Amino acid sequence: MASGPRKAVYLLITLALLSCGDDQASTECTPLDSAACTCVDGSSGHKTCGSGGEWLGCVCDTGEEGGNEAIERQDEAEPGDANDEPTQEAVPEQDADGPGEDAGDVPDAADFMPDAENAFPEPDPVADPAEEEGLPDGESGDLPGFTCKYIGESYSDGFFTLESFKGKLYAGLFGYGHESQSMMYSYPPWKLTSPGLLGVSESVCALHEFNGMFYANTESSGDVFRSTDGSNWTKVFDGDNGSIGCGLAVLGNAIYALNYRNQVKDHGRILRSQDGAAWSTVFDSGQESLYLRELVTFGGRLYAFGVNQSTGSMYVLVSSNGTTWERKDAPVRFFRAHVWNGYLWLGSTDRRGTDQGVPGKVGVWRFDGDTFELVHEAGAAHYVADLQDAHGALFASTSNGWKEDSGPSFLLVSQNGVDGWKQVCRFQETAAWNMAVLDGELYVGTWQYGAKGKVYKVVEADDQEPVDCSGIADVAAYELCETGTDYCAGVFTDGSGCAAYCAAAGLVCKARYGGGEGCSKEPQNPWPCDANNGHQSDWCECVRDSNNGGGDCEARAGSLSVGETYTVQVDSHTGDEAGTQPKTDANDGRNGDNPRFRRHNVARAHNDYWYTSSHQEAGEPNPAGEQWVDYKPDFNGLGTGCYKITAQYRATENRATYPVLYQVRNSKGVVANYSRVQNRGSGEYRDEDLGNHFMCTDSYVRIEDPGTGSISFNKM
Repeated sequence: MASGPRKAVYLLITLALLSCGDDQASTECTPLDSAACTCVDGSSGHKTCGSGGEWLGCVCDTGEEGGNEAIERQDEAEPGDANDEPTQEAVPEQDADGPGEDAGDVPDAADFMPDAENAFPEPDPVADPAEEEGLPDGESGDLPGFTCKYIGESYSDGFFTLESFKGKLYAGLFGYGHESQSMMYSYPPWKLTSPGLLGVSESVCALHEFNGMFYANTESSGDVFRSTDGSNWTKVFDGDNGSIGCGLAVLGNAIYALNYRNQVKDHGRILRSQDGAAWSTVFDSGQESLYLRELVTFGGRLYAFGVNQSTGSMYVLVSSNGTTWERKDAPVRFFRAHVWNGYLWLGSTDRRGTDQGVPGKVGVWRFDGDTFELVHEAGAAHYVADLQDAHGALFASTSNGWKEDSGPSFLLVSQNGVDGWKQVCRFQETAAWNMAVLDGELYVGTWQYGAKGKVYKVVEADDQEPVDCSGIADVAAYELCETGTDYCAGVFTDGSGCAAYCAAAGLVCKARYGGGEGCSKEPQNPWPCDANNGHQSDWCECVRDSNNGGGDCEARAGSLSVGETYTVQVDSHTGDEAGTQPKTDANDGRNGDNPRFRRHNVARAHNDYWYTSSHQEAGEPNPAGEQWVDYKPDFNGLGTGCYKITAQYRATENRATYPVLYQVRNSKGVVANYSRVQNRGSGEYRDEDLGNHFMCTDSYVRIEDPGTGSISFNKM
């Protein structure tokens, strides 16, 4: 009888009716939001709660935002596992996006070489860009204040493109060596699509809907895929290895895609299809290294923007029929384009993928069909990476560079796109690379090479009276360095520790780092809040007592005492592995069923745990479907308050290699989201610390299998 790989997971929840700031390391998880704060000099700043649940600090004009270690175990390769994915070698670094092979007669590249008559007029200069780096003050003209709320993070380097399709947001990944894994997340709820977009060696670079189907343009093989549901994908164009496809657009009754053979630096192409299946080439640069990076429809014409990687020259191709193209000089290298309010808005970069040419200005440009006008310079950023409109305003996101660079990156907003630009959010990741709108709400995707990227939802900021940090400022041995609506941070210099530092303002410690006099923070050196490390000085980050987790309720005593452990047992079962019964969960409390352990399409058990399998027997759910277990303690009886949650799993030789989702949830949705790989072993149990969370009567924990392999579930 066939059976799939298995391993055990159980969660222990210890209710420690403390404030959630007590006894917690800097890697615990709480809702990951962003909000305004006040700098030491009284100016406005912005703070973000990191994916691990750590407040990252108030970011000021001259300050640096402190990062934190990602909370995730990395998978070590072990031979002989039936579920192992092939080891991928590092892919050579690509600096563009990909092309592919094509067919049909195409215009000769010489027909499109620029001349003086083809040049667009010189752009008008910006009067004064000095205000563009201003930190958020909550309002911009008639604009409301905005904040960036964490939605989810990637298992790879981050996100290259976002797009909405059939009522969901789709986020295409960037990262190397994931050909056998899905490279697409969807929301809501936040999850890795399954089976998902497979066979992508670097990134999902562009997404677009055409005739009710969803298309993806990818690198590093310049392929085009399509899907009817966002989860199941078919390749419809097979590109060359080492090529890049980072543009899709629709004109009339056809869809168009970009391709460029980046590995050999030739054949910048535009592809066309009327049915989405058969593709022909309607433009080809031949041996010219014309890297086409953006494709957009505006005013009944199709525009393609690119750069010659040999000379640094920048161009725009224009066509009214999609087959005959006119080439003109462009004033800068345009990177992204968006149609709004009767204009084409473009983001530019000073990076050309070559040492040739003079770097252009980075900013937001406006195009009326004849003239490019620079309306906003983006300061020290190297890319205006994307543009979108939402809430009646124009948003622009930035990148601080490319793979070798680090953050920060920004989200900016203007009421009219021309002036009054204000900063909305600052991200620690290198790039806020892409944006999309779903149901009128704006989403931002970020990436950071060698780390992780995240997706944020841009929402109107809540009005809230700030915490009072004066108690900290009144202590001579304490330095108050940063403040915000619900946040104080700084350094103690008398060895008293972060608990005492935060208590001076009636707050609790949320994160602790090495630090010293003069508001010096060492983000690379995190410490538990209650660490007895003998330091005379450390950096402390303090929050309100109620800002830690699953709900908005008040702490209330119940049957569980402080420090006691409550365990949710699994359902009883008969049979074993493929012969397990019952296959479905009654949730009725009878015959050994535990209504606190709620299975959804989890149908196999072995010994003391249940598990999902990559194999399917008669009567079992499809491994490609949604599978999870919800652990729902009776917090009404146990008591509401701060719980320390530790997840344990049994490490075995056979199990899925992809990250498992551990989520703290309530009736409103996901509060904290962890992506954790369950490492292999020889049967031992290992701990996963999910941190401290304030649990209310509607709070619970979900463990979800996002793939088609095998994970397991034990007692909580």
